[in-house]
Amino acid sequence: MQSLSLGVANPGLGLEAMLEQIGINWLKADLAKGIKQESFAAIAVNKVLSGNERQNLARYLERGGAAITFGNFAGSLGLEIEAVEKFIRFIEPSGELFNGSGLLWVQSKGFLLHGASQGLINGKQPAVLLKKVGRGLLIVLPFSPGSLFLDERAEKRGFYSRKRFPGERVSSVSKGNLSTVLLNCLSKLFEHRALPLVHKWFYPGKSSSVFGFHVDVDNGFEQDIEKAYRVLKGKARWFLNIEEVKKSSKALQLLAAEKVGSHGFHHCIYSSFQENLANISRAQRFLESRGIKPMGFSSPNGAWNQSLGKALEKKGCGFAVAFGLGYDGLPFHPVVGGRRAGLLLVPVHPICIGLLKTMDFSEAEMREYFEMVFERNISANLPAFFYGHPFKRIARFPNVVSGLVETAEKRRDVCKADVAGFAAWWKKRERKRFSAGFEKNRLFLRTLNNDAQFSVRILFNGFEKICPMEEKQIDLSRLALQRKSKRLFLNDTVRKPSGVGKKFFIKSLLGKILKALPI
Repeated sequence: MQSLSLGVANPGLGLEAMLEQIGINWLKADLAKGIKQESFAAIAVNKVLSGNERQNLARYLERGGAAITFGNFAGSLGLEIEAVEKFIRFIEPSGELFNGSGLLWVQSKGFLLHGASQGLINGKQPAVLLKKVGRGLLIVLPFSPGSLFLDERAEKRGFYSRKRFPGERVSSVSKGNLSTVLLNCLSKLFEHRALPLVHKWFYPGKSSSVFGFHVDVDNGFEQDIEKAYRVLKGKARWFLNIEEVKKSSKALQLLAAEKVGSHGFHHCIYSSFQENLANISRAQRFLESRGIKPMGFSSPNGAWNQSLGKALEKKGCGFAVAFGLGYDGLPFHPVVGGRRAGLLLVPVHPICIGLLKTMDFSEAEMREYFEMVFERNISANLPAFFYGHPFKRIARFPNVVSGLVETAEKRRDVCKADVAGFAAWWKKRERKRFSAGFEKNRLFLRTLNNDAQFSVRILFNGFEKICPMEEKQIDLSRLALQRKSKRLFLNDTVRKPSGVGKKFFIKSLLGKILKALPI
C-alpha cells in the first residue's frame, strides 16, 4: 500500500513546527538508505546532501517521485539548479502555489532561481521553481520556510483598506501566508503522484474558520469600560492591565464574572527575564487576590522577545497573543530557549479601532474595514480574531464592534470562540494522531480518535473534502469533492503604511498647544 506520509530529511525546529501546524502526517527520511516510492508520498529536503543521498534522491525523482527543497540547499542536489543570492522583501502572489495567500513578507536573503515561474520576488522576478526530473517533480522555494517561521523580528507594516493604509508593528515575516504557500506546495507534489493529501483540519467539525474578539483594558475611565462591557458582555475575553483597572473597583466587579486574562501589571515588555516575570507575577497575584483566575496573556503593544517567552513559560501560561511574533494565521508554539515552548501563540489581526481613528476613518469606514478583513480571512481559511480597547474606541464606536459580532454570528460555517477556548481546542488537536494509505483509489484512514470535533481535510487534484477523523476506508471515486478556492489576496498588506489623518493630526497638535499654555 502507498503511504501518504511526507518524508522529511532533517526537519529542524522551524519546519517541524510548520508541519505540526498544518497537521500532515510526516516521518523522518534517511536519504542515505534510498527511497522507496511506496514509503512516502513526497520528500522534503531540508539539508545539504552528500553524494550518496544526492544519487538516491535523483533516482527517486526520475522514477516519478516528488520532492521540495529550499534555495540554500538546492545547489547540493546535483540537478543543475542555478541560484543567485537576492534580498527578498516580499513575494507577490501569482500562480496556484499562492492560492489563499496575500503578500508573503520575507525580509531576508534568499535566491533568484533560474526557470522559476510562480510568485514575484519584490513584485518583479519569478520566485518558485517547478522542475521536472525524469518522471518526477521538484519544487524549489527561494527561501528556507523553517528559518523564516522562527524569525522574531518585528516592523511596522501597512494593511490595506480603500481609504488609507493603517500601520502597526507586527512580525516581519507573514507566517500565516508562509504556511499557506507550504501547504499548497505539498498538495502540488501529492497531486503530481496522483495521491490525496490528508491533514488535520484547522477548526472544530466542518467549520471554515473561527471568530473571536478580545479587549485589552489598558486605559480609559470607568464609564468607558462599562460601555464596552455592555457591548461585549459574554462575547469577549478581557485582558486586564492592573495599573489601570485597579483604579476602578466597579469595573473590576463587572469584569470579574467575564472571561479574564492578563495584560501585565505595568503596560510594558522588558528586555530582562526577571522584570518580565515580576510584572506578570504581580498582575496574577492582584487578580487572584480578588477571586479572578486569569487565563492567557495579551502582550502590551503586541510585543515579543525571548525574555517574555521564558517568563510566560515559567509561570505556566497556556497561551499568549503577540502580533509582533505572528498575526492573521494559525496558532503555533514559539521556540523559547532553543526548544519548542509549551506556550501556544494565537495570532490575531493587529489593527484596532484606535488605529483607524488616527487615520480619520468614520464609523461606517471602520465597519467596512473590519468586515473586509473578516471575509478575507474566512475565505483563506484563516482565523478571524480581532481586538480593541475601551477608552475612546469601543466606548465611542460601539456599533463597529457590535456590527462585527453580528456579522460573525450570521455565519453558521464559522465557529465562535475566544482565544482561550480556541487555544484549548488546538492543543487537543495536536494530540490527535492518524495515518493514511492509498490503494486502488481507496483512502485508508487509521486513527484512535472518536471525537466528532476533529476532522481531516482531503486535498485531491484541485478539490477538497472535510471528513470526520475516524477509522475508515473512503472510495475517492464516490466522494463528493468540492473545488478548492483559487483566490489570491493581493490586498491583505501593503508596502508602506499611511501617515495619520489630517483631522487627527490637527486635533492632536491643538491638544499639545493647549497643554503647553500657562494656566
